[in-house]
Amino acid sequence: MLVSLDLAWHRAGEVMRAEDEWLGWHQIEPELSEPAGPTHWPQRLRAWLHRHALLSNALPEPGSVDFRVIWRRFQQVNEPAPRLVRVAFWYVLTVAGATLLFVLLTGRWVPEVPVRGAEHRALILAGLIASLAALPALVLAVADATLSTCRLLLALGRGRTVYPPEVVARFARDFGPEHRRRFLEPLAAAPGERGGAPPEQRSAAPAERSTAPAGTATAAAGAAAVSAPAAVAEANRRPEHSLLDDWIDMQLIARQTQAVAPLIVAPFVVLGLLVAARSRLFDSWAVTWPLALTAALYLFALVGLAVALKLGAERLRSDALARMRADLLWLTGAGPERAKLVEPMKQLIADVEKNSTGAFAPMLEQPLVAALMVPLGSAGGVQIFDRLLLAR
Repeated sequence: MLVSLDLAWHRAGEVMRAEDEWLGWHQIEPELSEPAGPTHWPQRLRAWLHRHALLSNALPEPGSVDFRVIWRRFQQVNEPAPRLVRVAFWYVLTVAGATLLFVLLTGRWVPEVPVRGAEHRALILAGLIASLAALPALVLAVADATLSTCRLLLALGRGRTVYPPEVVARFARDFGPEHRRRFLEPLAAAPGERGGAPPEQRSAAPAERSTAPAGTATAAAGAAAVSAPAAVAEANRRPEHSLLDDWIDMQLIARQTQAVAPLIVAPFVVLGLLVAARSRLFDSWAVTWPLALTAALYLFALVGLAVALKLGAERLRSDALARMRADLLWLTGAGPERAKLVEPMKQLIADVEKNSTGAFAPMLEQPLVAALMVPLGSAGGVQIFDRLLLAR
């Protein structure tokens, strides 16, 4: 159990370093550095929670999503100290709730140990309490890593991602010098806002700006009336995107979920060992309802997070494919030079459609299914062993 906890804890840091290396991007831009924090402790606590708490970490506004911002936030919430604080906070709450549930259902503070001898009883009780105390820590460490990845997927789903030029260049060079320059060309997010768009993709022209002289009351009122949706639309028209945005998104999601999803197996392995230990081959201890109910609540929460990770990734793939097909349609009518990217774009779309790694794997190949088989197989194996070999 301790080995599984150590693996789950250190996996997040290794994944972050591996992703930075894969992206070819190793530093945060100076404009993204954190400003000087407040001096009073309530304000400092609120600022810390805003940066490091998963549930209070604000998602970007809908529209163009700056990858540098969301990746920096993802790095902040996955720093060792904030993860330790989050896991410790929820550990205290869950252990207190599980203890209260146990007391209400059994009327005792500690589980009954059916052994003889004071020394033997103390030894077995210490091991039982240690295992029951370590299980929620392992579950919460895995849940924290999974939930932080779910938040990353939510942030990526707010719109089309804007990647730094060095990240786009790192992947564009794989297409050779002829296509590299075209893939590096900055574009607006929507095909209808780009030059050379086919008639069916052309959006309505933006409303003309007021021609009133600067400084007049009419101009001031018009500037004050600019709405947030208009600002988002203006941001989407900026040539900051590339044709590789959605493909990079899918590769990043596949790699991130491939590293995080297998962590769910560890708590179920521990549960399978606890089930097998109850066999008559060892001590023939009964599985009490409070312990079974507590373990079920822990593991159902992990199953819910794993399913949310799978569904979120598939939703993002569907949205990405829709945008990539719109980009492909735009390329067919954007001139002979850009038409040379039609075949490479078709290959990128096929690559996204056939991606079966990480959360994009079929349901029966997901680590969640293997994790569920461990305790179920342990319980079934114990029953067969007891019936066939230990039957009296």
